[in-house]
Amino acid sequence: MDVQKMVEQWLPLIKQLATAHDVDDRDAASSQLDEYLMPIIAAPVAQIREFYRELVQRMKADEAVPWAVWRLFEFWGENVLDKIEKEEVIGLKTEIAKRIAENSFSQIPKEDWIASMIGALQWRDPERLKEIEMKLEAGHKPRVRGKESCLFLEVDNSQVML
Repeated sequence: MDVQKMVEQWLPLIKQLATAHDVDDRDAASSQLDEYLMPIIAAPVAQIREFYRELVQRMKADEAVPWAVWRLFEFWGENVLDKIEKEEVIGLKTEIAKRIAENSFSQIPKEDWIASMIGALQWRDPERLKEIEMKLEAGHKPRVRGKESCLFLEVDNSQVML
């Protein structure tokens, strides 16, 4: 993750969210949250902490950011982020990832999921694809499994990365 780039993206977003006067202003800002959260979810703990510290410093230096906002961020960092261990960070990232997945799934049309899967599968080994196709035709149930930032389509013991 490019920490400086993320800080540059998050600072105006936080200001916009903190000063939003109505739901339209808030919705305009929050529409970027999913995009901005993805690099954080995938980042190592050390980078998350580096990003967070730099973001808090930039908020404190920016007079357009209300005291209550930067202080809340600072307090959370000192009392939560700096104290959690690796397992807890994984849990935190998993919770964020879950919310993003659930929110995205409900908003992405089925046709887009199908087109994306076709686009990913068309580049895979034809032998593996034929093996999976035969299992599907025989009535075996497919499932999608996520592992280490990749998605896999599995049918019994056969799998292909999406």
